[in-house]
Amino acid sequence: MSKKHANRSKGPMCYQNWHAALEDKPLQWTVEVPLYSDVGGITGQLTKGFGPYQLLNTGAFLFPKSTSVRPVMVLRVDEHQELEWGDMDRTETQDYHGGSLCDEIAALVSLCLGIRLKAGEISRRFDPKGDPKGSPQAIGLQEVPVFSGNRCGRVLPEAVGERSIQNIPLLCKLPKLCPKDAAVLVRSARMYQEAIWVAEAQPELSWLLLVSSVEVVADHRMVENTPIETMIEIMRTSEPELVAVLEKCGDEALVREVAQVSKKRLGATRKFSDFLLEFCPPPPKTRPSEPLRVVWKDQEGAFRKALTVIYGHRSRALHGGIPFPPPMCEAPLEGNNFSEIPIGLATKARGGTWVRKDTPMLLHAFEYIVRNALLNWWESMPLEVEGRGGA
Repeated sequence: MSKKHANRSKGPMCYQNWHAALEDKPLQWTVEVPLYSDVGGITGQLTKGFGPYQLLNTGAFLFPKSTSVRPVMVLRVDEHQELEWGDMDRTETQDYHGGSLCDEIAALVSLCLGIRLKAGEISRRFDPKGDPKGSPQAIGLQEVPVFSGNRCGRVLPEAVGERSIQNIPLLCKLPKLCPKDAAVLVRSARMYQEAIWVAEAQPELSWLLLVSSVEVVADHRMVENTPIETMIEIMRTSEPELVAVLEKCGDEALVREVAQVSKKRLGATRKFSDFLLEFCPPPPKTRPSEPLRVVWKDQEGAFRKALTVIYGHRSRALHGGIPFPPPMCEAPLEGNNFSEIPIGLATKARGGTWVRKDTPMLLHAFEYIVRNALLNWWESMPLEVEGRGGA
């Protein structure tokens, strides 16, 4: 097997299993897994059109002020993919994201619906040749997901409203994507899933994870789609001294080669901002009064500046140990709809001071932008095989 072939993405586990079902590979077994959430209510269920997967409604109801999580759905999985050990002579991480097949589906549904959703452990297993009612299972390999709220209002108030399981048509596109696009989608969805799960208790970490969910896709798109001439221009802007040294050598081919190998590293802020500008959703239907609104995409200069500030906070958090500002991590002010920006001209808290220009939006506003931009990108992705998918 060539090295190039060995490093080729096969797609995430849920993608591979869906393709195995489409290829009529034998059913190995069926499992049921509870999906936990603090969402107020779930309507409908999905039993057809989702390949080897079904989402069943448990009828769970959460009181509005509850901070607990309950199994609001059951994910039923028909497993057709046989376990393959593959090549054990080299490390391969192109499809790795730290979770199971059920975690992948939970993350994709979390992204589609904008709710906190995590998989528990398998509760029932069905053997094709065994008891048609299945056998209960509680091996204990995976704990019930732990969720922590806060006492100062919800940081993401929109994440707890009622949702319908039927409102996830994008899931049917999954097996039609190329394997690498599907892998990037799941990895980004997993980052989003973790971001909103910890948002109430650790909003500073949620900011980092949401930025990373965008970077996963932005990096992929740049590496796949950006012409080398554009990369050279980015390198001239972000690494002028390096370009000057390379050009001193008098070899333009060397500049092009360095730009090619530096695709993933160059222009991090620009990649992040360009992606959100390209796929930015329209403003929410309900918004607060003008002084409490985020400046939206139609005023591109101000919007890009806000994104640059956010990415700067991300870099200081990762490389300098300076968390995102407390004003950007607070629960939004309630009234005539939720405020989108921190209140006041400046804030002093926990040993730091921040002026308004350095706190451009609240976490719930950024979550809305990120989630819908990722969904818009998912919708725009080219299909590898037209018409493939479904039940």
